[in-house]
Amino acid sequence: MKLSVSQEASKQQVIAAFAFQSDDGKALKPSGLQGDAGAFYDEAVKRGAFAGKASEILFVDTLKPVVAVVGLGTQKDFSFDGARKAYGAFASSVRLRGYSTAAAPVIKCGLDAEKIIQVAAEGALLACYSFDKYFSKKDEPVKNLAEFVLYGAEVVKYKDSFSRGMVYGEATNYCRDVDNEPANVVNPEYLAQEALKLAGGKMKVTVYGKTELKKMGANAILAVGSGSASEPKLVLMEWQGKGKGTAFVGKGITFDTGGISIKPSNSMDEMKFDKSGACTVIALMKAVKELNYAGRVVGVFGAAENMPSGSAYRPGDIIKTLSGKTIEVLNTDAEGRVLLADALAFAEKQDVDEIIDFATLTGAIVVALGDVAAGLFGNDDKLVERVRAAGEESGDRCWPMPNWPEYDEKVKSLVADVKNIGEPGVAGGHSGASFLKTFVEKTPWAHLDIAGTAWNKKPSPYRAVGATGVGVRLGLTLLERKK
Repeated sequence: MKLSVSQEASKQQVIAAFAFQSDDGKALKPSGLQGDAGAFYDEAVKRGAFAGKASEILFVDTLKPVVAVVGLGTQKDFSFDGARKAYGAFASSVRLRGYSTAAAPVIKCGLDAEKIIQVAAEGALLACYSFDKYFSKKDEPVKNLAEFVLYGAEVVKYKDSFSRGMVYGEATNYCRDVDNEPANVVNPEYLAQEALKLAGGKMKVTVYGKTELKKMGANAILAVGSGSASEPKLVLMEWQGKGKGTAFVGKGITFDTGGISIKPSNSMDEMKFDKSGACTVIALMKAVKELNYAGRVVGVFGAAENMPSGSAYRPGDIIKTLSGKTIEVLNTDAEGRVLLADALAFAEKQDVDEIIDFATLTGAIVVALGDVAAGLFGNDDKLVERVRAAGEESGDRCWPMPNWPEYDEKVKSLVADVKNIGEPGVAGGHSGASFLKTFVEKTPWAHLDIAGTAWNKKPSPYRAVGATGVGVRLGLTLLERKK
């Protein structure tokens, strides 16, 4: 899809108009909606066919060009993510109706116009995403929106913001592409090769295989991958900008059977998404390079496949990690935190200002927050608040969870420094975070448990079914606000 900006709409097939809703639930008429379109709108509102609810759409198909009125909800509740959803709902609806070109104005809402212009590009790109490469035959031609134009007097002034929104959207869609791939395609080597594609210029990429991991003492990553025919990897991506910078760390379990502590077969197919954190980190670094970010950024991920076999690690094993600390394994299905123990310790060795990790870590966080927000934990209140704010602005919502020392007690082992599970059925998300905290000794750190938000089972205005690309825009927004 071609995205562009213009001072005014020209020959597009569909033009958007945006309508707020009054506090008492009635649709307000968009300014400029006159003549036949205005009369059609008034009649639709009168008969209750349109109320201006968020992402609600009314098509006036009798006109040329077609007018699509998009509801925004009440102005007091409107946000940047509301704008992202509105542009996404418009673009996806136009696409599904078979139109190929569309234009939308900048929403006038009292919020920063520059940011609205950015999220317009994000929303259009994200909403038109699809993963259909494996269909051998399609029942009907794929509907593609070929052109999306954002227009208005302020657009030309802030065209760099529109371009930035395109990078954010394209990076998120790239993350979705890799994450949606099945485990018979994506193994640890595949993820490493995706990272290596970014090497060059100010981006340095190093891949550590089995031999290097043994020399480093990264026995936790080796243990998690020991049951698979696919060799585990640890990958370091370094954008050589100014300062110490930020490190992003990702969990890259390319498929999780649970290992010896094997999972039930129900929904095991979804465990291809256990690599979501690593996909987020690769996509983040891709965008950092495209944006030529001024500061230093480090990306680290561990990649392994958790399989049962005669060589797999076992419940009861004790592992000496890269940091020198030891882990008692009580459940091989709590493998993500074991892998991250080495990845986080390795990231801290890169001498950064702060570390943020992304991991599909626990089912417990899904029970707590559902698919609405990621769980946010950390050892530094200021960093946690910055991450929360970046999540709210970017649409990758996350919510701070308590990090009390009592939770640390739940992962203390009688035979090693820590055990890899806490009390069964009790504060599982917190136990996972307390385990990870053990391996970050001095650096401000935030942990995002994205188990509930990494993939969708039903579509929403700019999220298709499947991988969501969660965390990419959050990370980029965090960097943007750090400048």
